[in-house]
Order: sequence, then C-alpha cells, then structure tokens
Amino acid sequence: MSLRYGQPPRAVLPWAVPTVVIAVLLIPVSAVVPAAVALALAVVVLLLVTVYVEIQRRRRHAPTS
Repeated sequence: MSLRYGQPPRAVLPWAVPTVVIAVLLIPVSAVVPAAVALALAVVVLLLVTVYVEIQRRRRHAPTS
C-alpha cells in the first residue's frame, strides 16, 4: 500500500516484513485464545507499526542544525 503512495521499498520493507510475519503468527494464536484477545493483539500490532512509521518519518524530516 505504501509503495502505491510513492514510498521506496527501502522505506517500507523494514516495517512491512515483520508486520506480515507477526500478522501471520496471529492466525494460529487466534485459534487458542478468545476472540477479544486476538483482536487486542491485532490492535497492538497496528499501533506499534503506526508509532514506528511515524517516528521514522519524523527522523527523516527533522531539521538538521
């Protein structure tokens, strides 16, 4: 999705690959935990990715002195 908006692969891959792996790992986990727990874990993954991407974006666009 980010590649669609002009982000180069080097900007997307550091967070996309681990996120996909974690999301795939949520599949078997969701089979053994209640749905609310699986949903909460998915929300945590999304929040962590969002925070990571935002921190990286701010670092790239931070003014240098």
